[in-house]
Parts: sequence; C-alpha cells; structure tokens
Amino acid sequence: MSRAARALARPWVAYPAIAIAVATLYLAGPLNSGPVFNVLGASSAVAVAVGARRHRPRGRAAWYLIALGQVLFVTGDVLAYNYPRLFGHELPFPSIADPFYLAIYPCLMVGLLALLRLRHPLRDRATLIDALVVAIGFGTLSWTYLMAPYAHDSTLTVLTKLTSLAYPVMDLLLLAVAARLVMGGGRRGLSSQLLAAALVALLATDSIYGWALLHGGYETGGLLDGGWILFYVLAGMAALHPSMRLLSERAPEPDARLTRRRLALFAATSLVAPGLQLVRAVLDQPREPVISVAAGVLFLLVLARMSGLVRAQEAHTENELRQRFEARLAALVRHATDVVSILETDGRLTYVSPSAGRLLGRSPEALSGRQWLDFVHPDDAAHVRGFLARLDHGDSGSAEFRLGHADGTWRDVETLATNLVGDGTVDGVVLNTRDVSERKALERRLAHQAFHDALTNLPNRALFRDRVEQALARRRRHGTRLAVVFLDLDDFKTVNDSLGHAAGDAVLQEVASRLRECIRGSDSAARLGGDEFALLLDGIEGELEAITVAERVIEALVPPVVLDGRECLTTPSVGIAFDADGSEDAEELLRNADLAMYLAKDQGKGSYAVFEPAMHTAAVGRLELKADLKRAVQNDGVSLVYQPIVDLERGEIIAVEALARWVHDERGPVSPAEFIPLAEQTGLIVPLGRALLREACRQAAAFQATCPREPALAISVNLSARQLQSPELADEVRMALEDTQIAPSSLVLELTESAMMEDVELAIRRLNELRDLGVSLAIDDFGSGYSSLNYVRRFPIDILKIDRSFIQGVAGSVAETQALTAAIIDLAGILGLRPVAEGIENAAQLTRLRELGCPLGQGFHLYTPLSATRITALLRDQAQRAPSAAAAA
Repeated sequence: MSRAARALARPWVAYPAIAIAVATLYLAGPLNSGPVFNVLGASSAVAVAVGARRHRPRGRAAWYLIALGQVLFVTGDVLAYNYPRLFGHELPFPSIADPFYLAIYPCLMVGLLALLRLRHPLRDRATLIDALVVAIGFGTLSWTYLMAPYAHDSTLTVLTKLTSLAYPVMDLLLLAVAARLVMGGGRRGLSSQLLAAALVALLATDSIYGWALLHGGYETGGLLDGGWILFYVLAGMAALHPSMRLLSERAPEPDARLTRRRLALFAATSLVAPGLQLVRAVLDQPREPVISVAAGVLFLLVLARMSGLVRAQEAHTENELRQRFEARLAALVRHATDVVSILETDGRLTYVSPSAGRLLGRSPEALSGRQWLDFVHPDDAAHVRGFLARLDHGDSGSAEFRLGHADGTWRDVETLATNLVGDGTVDGVVLNTRDVSERKALERRLAHQAFHDALTNLPNRALFRDRVEQALARRRRHGTRLAVVFLDLDDFKTVNDSLGHAAGDAVLQEVASRLRECIRGSDSAARLGGDEFALLLDGIEGELEAITVAERVIEALVPPVVLDGRECLTTPSVGIAFDADGSEDAEELLRNADLAMYLAKDQGKGSYAVFEPAMHTAAVGRLELKADLKRAVQNDGVSLVYQPIVDLERGEIIAVEALARWVHDERGPVSPAEFIPLAEQTGLIVPLGRALLREACRQAAAFQATCPREPALAISVNLSARQLQSPELADEVRMALEDTQIAPSSLVLELTESAMMEDVELAIRRLNELRDLGVSLAIDDFGSGYSSLNYVRRFPIDILKIDRSFIQGVAGSVAETQALTAAIIDLAGILGLRPVAEGIENAAQLTRLRELGCPLGQGFHLYTPLSATRITALLRDQAQRAPSAAAAA
C-alpha cells in the first residue's frame, strides 16, 4: 500500500480530502446547490459524533453538543434555502430559520465550557481576564461596525432589531469561550489547533456576513460559503484526530505569565477602543458611549491583569525558590556524608538517604523496611531505645552509639533525632547520623595518652591514683584488702650520666616489662615519673602476699640490663603500704609507701620496708626540720666548731678541721649526721657550704694573726658532692681567700670518696681548678668507699684521711686490720701523700699509730671539737710551751 493510500485510510485525513473535493466543486459551480451545502454541513456533525465515539475521550457529551450545534446550523440552512418551496413566499427576516441558526452558539459554548471545565477544574483568573480583554476588544469593533447600525436604526421593529443584534452578540460570547479554552495551559495536540481554526473560520465568516448584510446584501453559493464549509471540515477533522482526547485531559496548574504572543494580542485588543475613539474624532463622527465604556472596562481589566500578574510573579518566584530549595535540599541529602533516615513508630526504616552506602556499606533499598535496632551494637541497643522513647513530638536530641557495617566492623556514630510523628509531611522520627569513628578513636588515643606514660605505656600517676581510689571503694563495700608498693631504682642517675638518657629510657622500658611479669591480672603497675614505679595489689589475702610480691620484684630487677654490651644495675628500693581500715585515700597510701621506700633505701640497696605509723611522724618531723634548717641557713643559724689535727710525734696542733653545728631553738643541738644529709637532699648544702667556707677562712685568719707560727696553722673545710658539681666552686674559694687574706696553702678542702666518684671526670676537673688556686686537697674517710688505688692516683690530692673503721682496730687483736692500716699509711708515703688518722679514741690506738709512722691524727682522745675561743687559748698555750721546751732541750 502506498503512503497516500495509508494516509487516506485514516478518517481524519480521508474526511477532509473528500469534503474539500466536494466543496471545491460546490464553489466552482458544478455542484453549487443548497442540498450539497447542507450535505457538507451534515457530514461535519457526523464526523464529530463518530470521532467522539471512536476515541472515547473524557466528557464525550461536550463533543456531542458540538455535533448538535452543527445539526441545528444545517437545519437552519435547510429551512432558509427551501423556505419559498415550504411556505410559498420569500424568506422574511426574522424567520423560522433564525432560532435554529442562533441555537448553534449555545451548543458550541456549552460544549466548549464542558471541555474547559474538564481541562481546567481550578479557577484561572488570569486567563479569564485575557479572554475578556480579547472579547471586549473585538466586541468594540463588532459594536461599531456590526451592531450600532441596528441599534440606532429607529425604522426597525423590536424583533428585527433584537434578532439582528443577537448574531454578533452570540459570536462575541463564543469568542470569549473559545479564547478562554485556547489560552489555558496544558498539552495541545493537532485536534486543539484544528478546533481553534474552525472557530476562527466561523467567527470571521459570521462577521463578514453581517458586514455584507449592512452594505449591499448577500448571495448564496458565493465565496462566503467557503468560510462556513471550512468551519465544518475543520471541526470534523478536530473530532476525528486521535489528539482530541487531550482536550479533555486535566491540564497542570495554570501559568499566569504573559507570553510574547499573548502579550501582543493583549496589547492589540486593549488598544482597539482607544483607537476607535481616535478614528471617530479624526473623521468628526459622533462619540459612541459604548466605546468609552468598553475603554474603561478594558482599562480596569488591564489593571486587574497587572495586579494578578504581580501576584502570580511573586507566587511563581516563591514557587521557583521553593522548588530550587527543595532541589538543592534533595541534592544535599543525596551527596551529604551524613545519613538521613526516617523511623516509623514501630522502629522500621521508611526512608534512608544514599549516603548510607558510605557509612554502613548497604544500599538504601537494603535498609528500607528493616528494624533500625537490627544494626545497633547489642551493648548500645538499650541506650538507643531509651533515647528514642524520651523524645516527645517536636523534641530533638542526640546520642552516640555504634552501628554495624556490612563488612562486620562497628562504626561510632552520632545521631541527631527529631520526633515528627504526626507531621503529615514526615510522620516519623527523623535521624541525622554521621560517622564519628575517627573522632572517637582520637578521643580514645588522647585519653590513653593522658593516663599512660609515653615511654613505658604503663598507667601514669593520675590513672594509678584513680585505680587505687576504686580499689579502696571496693574495700569499703566488700572488705577486700589491698596494698600499694612503691619502688625507686637505686643509682639510676649514674646510668643517665654515664650512658646517656637513651640508655636510661631503655632501662626504664625493661623495668616496666619485668614489672608486668611480676603481678597478677587484677593488679596494676604504673610509672609515677623518673625512676619511680608503683604497684597496686588488689584483693590480697594478707601482708605476707604483698611482701612476697615485693621480694619477687626485687629478684626480677636485680639481674642487670645489658645495653650495647654494658651491664646496667637496676636494684630497687621498695616501700609497702597497706590499707588500715579503708579510710585512707589514694594519696595517703602513695605517701606512706613512698616513706617506706626511703626507709628501705636508708637500710641498703635492693631491700624493702613496710610502712609503720611512726614513719609518718618521722616524715612530718623531717619536713619541719627541713623548714627550720632553711631558716637557719638564711639567718646564719649554723655555726662552726673546730677539731684540732695533731702532729702525733710532737703532740702539737698543726691544723684544725671546721665542723658544722646547729643548735635548734626548740630541739637543741641537732646531729650533723641528721641535718647535713637533709641539706644535701634539699640543695641547701650549696649556700650553707659557701657560708661555712667563708666563716672558716675568716676564723683561720684570726687564728693565724693571734698565734703566728711557721708554717701557718692550716684549716680543713669539708665539701659536699653538690658543691663539687657547682661550676662556681673555684671562684667562691678564690673570693674567700682574697677576702680573708690567708695563704692558699693553709686551706685544706676535704671530699669523701663517694662525692668524687659520682662523676669522676667532673671531679678531676674541679679538683684541678682548686689545686691551681694553691689550696691542699684531702680524701676524707678513705677506705669506707670505693678505695680504688687507680682513682687515688688519678685524683690531684695531698692528704689521705684514714677512716675511723681502720683506726678502731689498729690496736686490737685482728692482724688483718692492723696490716690494712699499715698498708694505707705506707701507700700514702709511696704516693707522696700525708696520712691523717681519724677517730683516735684511746692511748693504745695513739701508741700503735706512732709505731706505724702515721704523722698526723685527730680524735676525741686528743681533742674534741672546740669553739674558736678554746682553740685560740690552746694555740697560745702551745706557743708559750714551745720556748720552754726549746730551752730545756
């Protein structure tokens, strides 16, 4: 089948083809007759009815009304063309045919209004105004040129005048309805365009026909019939085309904006009335009140349309902003990292945003309809359930918990929940969930760092104190026992000073590792700072169990730590404190254990001590003594006494040793063995030693001035290890010598072996600085410390003071002690040193030392420590006896 044949098979194509062929023959002459014209009109009515039946649109009655209108139109034609034959005389005006002619318009209007109501069920004020403007604009023209002549013609009867006016009035009403239908929004197909063209053809032909009647009449069979034939054919095509169903489909919300085409039509029609007034004024025609009224009505309609346009524009802008906001919100929800979800009252998920894939590894489809608590960590389920239950309508709140990922891991999340149950747009609980896993991990790391030692990863003091407090709380509730073990590494400073801090850190890490192996799972080990560690023994049976742990710790730490082939000793001093009745706090237990540890350190390295209440009393007394000593140092409350050093052969005093004495305001004399170590620990020994050095040099100058002798009386002053480490020591000694003007050779500075051995290289450097000043140097208490001949040889010393432990046995029955003392005296001679025997307590010791050839000595058998006044008196007596002895000789 050819394309033309297929096209003709379509009714909406075949019908106009046949109708146009017949109409052409009608207008050309061969078929120019009334019956042919009537057949063309009837064919349109049949086509409209067939189209409505064939396509079954919504509101088929509207199309049937249009078909009825055409039937009435054809009926009027039949009556008009056949009037002489039917009634025997010429067709009058008005006639029986006019009611049928006029009836077409109500049928068309009602049909169009029915389609309009189906298409636009809502009120469309803007389109209605536009249609009225068009109708009034064309109505003004119609009144001026078609209706006014009849209205002003007084020769016409009332019936004739009304009938003449009815035709243009019906055309205007039909124009208004047609304009309202055409200007409304919605989908438009070919049928809509064909129907609009049919109505335009009808109205245009009617207008020409009315104008022709006023200006010379009308003859049937002319070209004007072509306009009505075009109306018939286009109306039939509109009904036969499948798109005719679109005319009764509901259109979307009407758009009140003025398009360019509508604006042009709107402007042209609204200017008709003013234009006509202008033309009539130019032609000097009388004013027409109807035109003025029409102009006023048009003006009011234009104002109403502009007002509506402004409101519509505002509404459109608001709607556009709302749509844009909704679109933006939807885009944000789609691409947000947070998961937005909605929970029903039964806990089911009804909506989940796409970001759930990133957070939980599951698609929104896989989550929708599932129970929210199915994905919550079991330990957090009760918390989440209670959190959601506490939200009233409109309330918001946040919670943190864990959600399960598809890979089996758990993610820390923070959820903001808003209860919108009862809100028609949501009707559920809105959850805004974000992944806070990194933040929570960081918080856990920071919390760990805040409560753990960075070097050993053991709990620090804060966490250890908290654990002790918890253990004490359990003690008060359940009666369990606990103990705190405090330990300090002996001589750890030597490791840092000799091998460096990196080696010291390695030792601390090894100590921490060994401590972990010494305790039970319920116990805690902590590093409190420096080389101090602590253990919490929770739930012990008794004191023996804690002592056993302390012994196990000491045993574990005794083996040296080997670093780069070097052995580092890590023996600890351990203090143990038990809870008495549960009333203690953590700080008190730590303090008690610390006090016990210091007692253990005093007892010897690698030992432990158990806290006793008396220790606290002693510690308090020690603190008070420390404060009093500080005031005494500041106020020159520490004085000097002097013990003579005697030439054992001649019995002469050749030197004195300055010894510190402190008389407490309340306690009386305080032993040097008590306050000198206290001064060492607190650092007071440095200012105290400086002051005593200056006082000793001043007193030496006084002794030498009062009792001159040759060589000058020497004075010995003790130096502590802290003083030896001070870089200002040599300058302080030089200033003391310069201020007192004594000879440097008459000043002897004494140091113990242990003071020099803390840092051998530094000690040698300091001693050489002092030796360069010309002073003499002595090793005090030789034999009680390291007693290394190699060190004695390396140190730049002049005097060797033999420790009293050797002197006490020199006259006894122990041959070994006598031999050692003799060896030390001989060693001093070999090294060019002057030996001084300390602590001579009786005549036997003195006699034996003389036999061994020891030249110098001091002790209570010879002289006790004396005041400066007594020493001065002794020196004067000695000076007076010297000439008498010489004369006797």
